[in-house]
This record gives sequence, C-alpha cells and structure tokens, in this order.
Amino acid sequence: MMVVGHENRRATSAEIASMTEMLGAALDAGAFGMSSGLTYTPGMYADTAELEALCRVVAERGGYWAPHTRSYGGGALDAYREALDIGRRTGCPVHLTHATMNFAPNRRRADELLALIDEAIADGVDVTLDTYPYLPGATTLAALLPSRLAATGDLLGALSALDPEGREALRVELEEVGCDGFHGEKADWTQIQISGAANPALADLVGRTVAEIATTTGRRAVDVVVDTVIQDAGATGILMHIGDEENVRAIMRHPRHSGGSDGILIGARPHPRGRGTFPRYLGHYVRELGILTLEEAVRHLSGTPARRLGLDRGDAPRGVIRDGATADLVLFDPETVAAGATFDSPLAAPRGIVEVLVAGVAVVANGEPTGAAPGRALRMPPPPHRATVPRVDARIDPSAPGFAWADGTPIRAAADLAASVVRLGGGGASDDAAPIRLLVDESLGAEAEAAGSIGAEAFRVTVSAGGIEIRGASPCGVFRGATVLRQLRDPEASAVIVPAGVWEGAPAYGWRGAMLDVARHFRPVDEVRRLIDLLADHHLNVLHLHLTDDQGWRFEVPGFPRLTEIGSTRVATQRGHGPLSTVEPGVHEGFYTAVELRELVEYGAERFVTLVPEVELPGHVQAALAAYPELGNVDVGDPVTAPWERFGVNPRTLAPTEASLAFGRAAIDALCDVFDAEWIGIGGDEVPVTEWAQSAAAAERMRELGLATAHDVQPWFTAQFVAHVRSRGRTALAWDEVLEGDVPDGVRILAWRGPAAMRDALARGIPVVACPDLEVYLDYPQSESVEEPIRVGPPLTIERAYTLRIEDGAVGGQANVWSEHLPTRDRVDFAMFPRLAAIAERLWDGGDPAPYADFGRRLPTHLRRLRASGVRYRPLDGPTPAQRRPGVPGKPLTISAREDIVAGLVARLVERSQAASAEYRK
Repeated sequence: MMVVGHENRRATSAEIASMTEMLGAALDAGAFGMSSGLTYTPGMYADTAELEALCRVVAERGGYWAPHTRSYGGGALDAYREALDIGRRTGCPVHLTHATMNFAPNRRRADELLALIDEAIADGVDVTLDTYPYLPGATTLAALLPSRLAATGDLLGALSALDPEGREALRVELEEVGCDGFHGEKADWTQIQISGAANPALADLVGRTVAEIATTTGRRAVDVVVDTVIQDAGATGILMHIGDEENVRAIMRHPRHSGGSDGILIGARPHPRGRGTFPRYLGHYVRELGILTLEEAVRHLSGTPARRLGLDRGDAPRGVIRDGATADLVLFDPETVAAGATFDSPLAAPRGIVEVLVAGVAVVANGEPTGAAPGRALRMPPPPHRATVPRVDARIDPSAPGFAWADGTPIRAAADLAASVVRLGGGGASDDAAPIRLLVDESLGAEAEAAGSIGAEAFRVTVSAGGIEIRGASPCGVFRGATVLRQLRDPEASAVIVPAGVWEGAPAYGWRGAMLDVARHFRPVDEVRRLIDLLADHHLNVLHLHLTDDQGWRFEVPGFPRLTEIGSTRVATQRGHGPLSTVEPGVHEGFYTAVELRELVEYGAERFVTLVPEVELPGHVQAALAAYPELGNVDVGDPVTAPWERFGVNPRTLAPTEASLAFGRAAIDALCDVFDAEWIGIGGDEVPVTEWAQSAAAAERMRELGLATAHDVQPWFTAQFVAHVRSRGRTALAWDEVLEGDVPDGVRILAWRGPAAMRDALARGIPVVACPDLEVYLDYPQSESVEEPIRVGPPLTIERAYTLRIEDGAVGGQANVWSEHLPTRDRVDFAMFPRLAAIAERLWDGGDPAPYADFGRRLPTHLRRLRASGVRYRPLDGPTPAQRRPGVPGKPLTISAREDIVAGLVARLVERSQAASAEYRK
C-alpha cells in the first residue's frame, strides 16, 4: 500500500526493491516477520513473484511469514498450497493464519489441509498454523465487498457513487456469483451478524444479522450493507457463522498448531475470542471434550507460539518453565477454567484463572486484575549473520541463494593456514561438495592501512551458493575471517544456510587485550586455554597474565625455588571487602611450570593471541618476601612469613639493594625464557613509599644512589628493570604510576588512572595502552543493584563499557580483571561477559562510540554464542540467584566518588606534568 497504493496491478522491479528495503528496515528494527492480507485489498493484488521477493528478505533475517491466504472459501486448499510452495522456494518459515477451513465447501476437509502441511514439513518447510476454538469468524462488513470497489483507495467514495443499477450489480456479485471479498462464496446474510459500530446512531444494529435488519427495515440486504459501511466509515465489525466443528477439532490436534485469539476488541458485541480463547481451549476442548490433553493444550497455547517467535531461547525464555525463564505464568484451576465470554456476553471475564504473572509481576491476583502493566514490546534479535561481535561491515543479498554449510563441507587451504582450518572445525571429506577456500591476499592489507586500520589483520569473507572464500592480508587476517564465518552460523545448528554476501573488516588498534589476575586467585591451565579461545572469538589479540602479587606467586624462577614452594600457597583468604570483611581459613594454591607456560604461549600463537606476562616489582611483593624475606626492608615492621591473606594496597616493598635487583632480573629472565612476547610486564603500580621512608638501611642506600626522597626509589627500580628488559631485546610494560618519575626509553605504559595518565604518556611520546578503570575494570559491579555479588567500586554497566574511547595516538586498549573476589571460573565468566564483548567491539571499531542501541540489538544473539561455548555470563536483566553472594560485604562507590579518588591518585602526576609544561614554556 505504501509503495503501489490501491492499484490492481503487478509491482514493478523498482517497487519491489522499495518494498524489500522497507521490510528489511522493519525487521532490523525488531519485527518478528511479515503478515500478508491476501484476502484484503490491496494485499490480494500481490502476485507470487512479489511475495517470494519479500519472503526471501524475511527468511534471510530469521523471521517468519504469516499470510491470510487468498481464500478461506472453496479455493482454500489452493491458497494454502500457494503459501506452502512459497515457503519451499524461499526457505521462509510459514505460519498459516486462521487455518480454519471455513465455509460449506470445506466441511470435513481438514485432513486435506493437514496432509499439505505435513508434506511441506517433510520437504523442510518450517510450518505452524493456528485456528480458533469458535465456529464464527470476525472481520469488518467492508471486507466482504468486492475488491474492485477499493481499487482507488476510496471505498466510501466508490460506494457513495453507486446508482441503483450499480447497487443491483453489486447484489448479483455478492448473492448470486460470489466475490473475492467473500472468498468467492455467495453471501448468506442470515449468517452475517453485526458485532460493533463506531457510529452511535447504528448501535441498534449490533447483535442482529444483515438478513434481520433487511427484513425489519424493508430494505434489500445489499442496501443494508452499503448504507451501513458508508454511515460507519467502514468500521462496522461483523461475525460470520461459517465454521465447521469437525475441522476445528482435527486442526487443533496437529502438533504444529497454536491457539488463535485474534479478535476485534472494540464495539458492544465483539467476538468472544478476544477474551475467551485460551480458557475455552482449556475448559471446553480439554476438560469437557477431551480433544487435547492438558499438556498438549498448554504447549499449543504457550510453547509452540514461543518457539515460532524464538522466545523460547536466551537468558529469560518465554513459553517454557525452567530455572531462569521469564515468569510469564498463568495459574488456573483445570476443574473450573472456562471462557466466560460468550457471543451474548463477549466482555465477561474468564473463570478459573487464579493468578497471572507477567515478568514476575501479578496482573491478576485472586481472579481479579491488579491494574499492573509490566509488559513491554518484544523485538526479534537479528540472526547470527547480522549480529557479528565485534561488528564488521556486511553486504547481504537476500535475493541470491546462500551456501549450505554442513559437517561434510571441505575446506581448501595452504599448510600455513592450518589454524584457520581448525577454527572452522577441520572441514569434511565430501570432495564433490562446494568448498570453503582460504587464501592470503596481501592487497587487502594495503587497502586497510590506507583507511587507517591494521593491515595485517584485514579480511574479506565472500559467500555464494557455489562456495565460501576467505581472504586475509596474512594468515592472521585469514584467521579473523574464519572467526567471522563461525559467527555467521547458528551456534546451535550443525548444518546451516549462510546467506550470500560479503563481510569484511580490519581492526583499529594493534593491541586489543584483556588482563587476567591469576595471582590473587589461580586459574588452572585448561581455564587459561579456554580464555584464549574466548579472546580469539572476540578478535582480541593480547592476554596479559598478572602472575604475581601479595597474595600469590605463580611461575618458576631458576635459583629461587621457594617462590613456588612457599609463595604460591596461602592458608586463608579475605571474604568480602570493606570494614565488615573477614578472613576465612582455606588453602588456595597453584603455579605454572615453565613447560605449561610454553605450551600456553604456543596455544595462544596458534590463535593469534599473544601472551604477555607480568611480574610485580618493586611493590605488591609479599608473596615473594614470604619466600625470601631478606629481600624486604627487614629493619621495618614484623617479618613476612606467608602470602598476604588480605586485599588492597600493601606497604611491603623490595628493599633498594643489589640482592633485590638480582632477584628482579632473575624473574624477568625467567619470563623472557618462556614467553616470546615483545613486552614483559614489570608492574610498578600502587607502590607505597612507607617502608623506604622509615628504613634506616633504605635511607643509607638512597644516599649512596643519590636519591633525594623515598619517592625517587621506585623510578630507580623502574630504570634498572627496564634496562634489563631491554638487554633481553624486549619492551617493558608498566602501570602508569611510573610516569611520576623519569621514564626511560623502552617502556609501554598501561594507563589505568583515567585520561590524565593517558594524555601525559602521549604528551611524552611514550607508547600507551588504555585501560581506564571506570570503563574496563571488569571486577567492578555491573549495576547499582544490591543483587550484584560483592560490590566493590563504582558500577560499570555494559552500556558504560561501550562508551570506551581510546585517545588518539594510543596503541590500543585492554580490559582488566582483578580476581580478589573471583575465586572460580564461573565467577570470572560472570565478571568478564558480556562486558568484554562490548569492549572488544570498541577496540575493533576505534573512534567515537556508536549509539549503544545497535550493539544492544545484536547482543542477545551473541549471548547464544557464549552460552554454546559454556560461558556463565551475567544475564542482561541481572544475576541469577546462583550468581548472587548475599551476606558477603562489599564496598560500593558512586562513579563521582571514584573519580575523586582517581583525581587524588594522579595529583602528583598532574603536578609534575604542569611543572614540566611550565618549564618547557620558559
């Protein structure tokens, strides 16, 4: 109507293109599918080619087609056959709306319809259907008229222009021939009952048949119809008593059947199906007639519709009863449930409905409405091929046939692309099947670099019916393309049709990472492998392992065996945070052997994920001092005997001695011998000067080294360790606290204290990785709700994580996962996902963040991928009961309070930066 109008003609190619574009936009906005009113004007003018073009758009986007077929009269079976054949040719799921087999020619012919449906299902068409538990149908009086009268778009004008001869011709068409408005059947006015009128002057017509009105007013039935439509501006509702009980019973037994409740709810005498459908199924057809079992009826009324819409999947499914499902529930008494509404009293409430919950909120309690309205409009998530995360550019052609990808699909690739072949499942042995081809094409890299992206990781995935081709600027680029191709298929299906199209992209930054703290809580090797896979799934290419801290030492250092013998084990751990926290006994231990770490490095390299190690120096070292206390400031405080059982900033530091330098160099050497990354982390964050300021030995050493204050000790340590890292041909990675002193060449900074640290590093020409805590510290709570487990720090919602913006000039960014309160794999999953998906997209896209809405629409589809991978992520509507930690104290902050804290942390840095800037201006 919006494109062609009311003209009875075939749509042009340009008009079909316009319709498909509009339909695609509606589906992309969340529509679940398309309905076609083929029994009404102007929908009945649509030919098969037009419908197929539109259905291909629906099928490609994962929706379904719900046609009012062209006829429910004598031509019903042909009309149903047309719809099912369109489903066959387009692959579009079909829901046959109002498949009732009404009118006299169809009596007791339901089995013929059901045979057509079963044949289509056997041919692979996804078919469902609905029918009403009532015999009369409902529509408008105007809908019964011949379509030719509405061809201009002005039905009322056409009716008003009818002269007596025209009215007589209309009578003959309606009563003697049969018109398309009445499904080709002759009108029986004794069966057409007025159910409602918008014009108050017509109120006395309600409840009477057209034949009765004609008799009592002395008019012909055709004149009653025409006059009423004109006076009521086409709004008159009617009931058509045309059903067949045997058909209704047969159809509702079909396993793909769902209850139909479509009804016009306005008017004095609307169809009772608008209010009584579901209780009538349960009362009349289950309890009284036994046509369905109670379980079958419940499935038809809830499970089948939910599956049709895809609502039975996801974090909070509908139409099913299980842990985590949305509490859309109806509590009814099977012994008393009944429709209540009748044709004489269509507004009566149902009986036997005790309670109705919508999203857990009671809208009916004790049989009475509560007035609550918690419902909301639902939107269809996009299909996997339109929901890549990170987002990549896609050009999809719904009109072209897609590629059938199954387990037997062969993969053709050179030997150096073996990692990508494995990424795609290894390929099948069907040599005669269309293949997936993997190729290196260096020209893609030049194109990407010209656009300001990372050329080596550029890729292009091209899909057609004849095969799939993945081109990458390098083996890494091919791997990125293979990862995207994996996302294009449904994670729960073994064989899929991948739509025809092109997906291509390249990342904005070369450093796209995540830091995992394995020092506070050790994570076994198999869990680290799993995390590497998950990073690769999100196009992240750095796993930064925080291997040491006050609470544990996690790697071997030749010559220092007690680091893993003593420093890797603690016998108690802080429970909760803040002043109400306690220390609970329980051994926590673990470390990685050099062999295990080398295997992890290799495992990451095969997935183009670089493992970057970090040893904390010269602070956060109590676990090391527990093993070798002589390395500490022994003339200050009690001796250290075990790793720290508490969390926070620990005053313990290495003493500024040659022995400490030798120890630090040995730890760095151990990491260089195992890890092949360009970067070796040396820590440098949160280093108190307390012990150095109090230690006489440290004061003497500072005089020897020419250090004026205790604040100069950390920069001295940093310079020594950076020099050693450089001597090994590597670059030191340090936290931004080192910016408070002179930073030697050969350092890359992790800027976690907001924009001040980031901008200072950039101003000094130091390579910098962005990890601002307010956007990427994934141990922060995910909302302000008290249901969040152990809230420590300010809320970091997924929406806020998506606001991450990397300062121009930075090499990239990473998320940080500190594990003080993440003692298990599931708790790490909960903290990381899905927020890491949002951060991954920002690191891939670069620039200013796009509106969250687009990412938010794709996210439910991506959560299905995470679930298929076994990730125990936090649901979008909040933690599940099993994910909460009631009674464990936290220390929540507001964002503004945290900003004030960070401002204090960078005060020395800002002061130094301002002083340097002033000196420069002189």
